[in-house]
Amino acid sequence: MTHTDVFIVLDSDHRVLLIDGVLPQVSHDFHFWQACAEANRALKTAFGIEVITIRVTQTEWGDDTRFTYLMQYRGGDLPPNAAWTFPDRASPAAQVALSWLVTDHSHRVPWYRPDFSDQITQTMHDRFGRVTLLEQVRSWGRSAIWRLQTTNTTAYLKLVPRMFAHEPQLSVWLAQAFPQCVPAIIAAEPGHWFVMADYGGVSLFAESKREITLWERALREYARFQQATPAAVPRLVADTGVPMRDLTWIEARWRALLSDEDTLNRGYQPISAEERPACRRCAKDRGGGGAAAGGGTFDAHAWRLLGRPDCADRG
Repeated sequence: MTHTDVFIVLDSDHRVLLIDGVLPQVSHDFHFWQACAEANRALKTAFGIEVITIRVTQTEWGDDTRFTYLMQYRGGDLPPNAAWTFPDRASPAAQVALSWLVTDHSHRVPWYRPDFSDQITQTMHDRFGRVTLLEQVRSWGRSAIWRLQTTNTTAYLKLVPRMFAHEPQLSVWLAQAFPQCVPAIIAAEPGHWFVMADYGGVSLFAESKREITLWERALREYARFQQATPAAVPRLVADTGVPMRDLTWIEARWRALLSDEDTLNRGYQPISAEERPACRRCAKDRGGGGAAAGGGTFDAHAWRLLGRPDCADRG
């Protein structure tokens, strides 16, 4: 399975990079759109350009799946067929991306700002001394992840938005309570970020690990992990401040959402007038358990546990 990455690369003057008169793009093996490491490497491999991803601006799914990335130029010689142009001469996608970039909002996550990479690099240098590599791995609204290489070790820096401000302390707590399944936490800044040790092994998504027996083992291990946590919830909440969002909480907010016409109309994919009656019938017919269970998927992100997917397979 392949897809196309499209790159809106800006320099310090907010000029847009064009190659052969259009935005650069690369078609390659599919990767998750949040995984900007693959996009950054693809641009460097194809055109010799170093970049940092600010954010994904668009995902288009279908026979011609395309992800569009807004990026900062960080170095490298431009190929002969490349040129910088001002946004008013670039594509509408580039113009929209730049109009977003030059504005700001109090809820915008820090890693969506152009000066973030320099700031976090300095923070890591101050905290750990010499950092030989700080490589961007993932960037989206729910988190940012960077690979941190020092002279002695490899680790991963994870930054969280305000809605997941409890996650650094939660991760510390889980690493202490379940060291067999959760990476060791090297450092944490409550409410903002934490650094976890590289935990080795091979992802189950790797070609060499696509064995059903390995997935079965991992799922059983994950189930045991989940079964061990309920008794610890009161202390976990007291120690970490993780929010309690039980079925009653979810049902109340689900019903409030379905009654809020302004909210239902917001966003680039609002809930249509045709879809709303079905949502309301679901809430009414299924009651607290059904509606809450259906809405519980978004709550799982706030409780995102850091047990590795191959926890049962440390090879």
